[in-house]
Amino acid sequence: MNFAGLCTCQGCRNAYRKLYGRVMNVRRLQANPREWTVFFQTTWNRAMKRAVDACHRIMPEVEFVFGP
Repeated sequence: MNFAGLCTCQGCRNAYRKLYGRVMNVRRLQANPREWTVFFQTTWNRAMKRAVDACHRIMPEVEFVFGP
């Protein structure tokens, strides 16, 4: 998953189906980019939370900054 555009890997397709309850349709997402943005942000935030939690289990004092 990246910031450049739609990711259609199996992991993203599965996560999309779980979030929206339907199969990912690239043409629909291109026509309605807000849906992709919400999906991307939800998925990205969940991934970052999992990474932070895993690191904190090893070293609780570690701090994280995400962004440009």
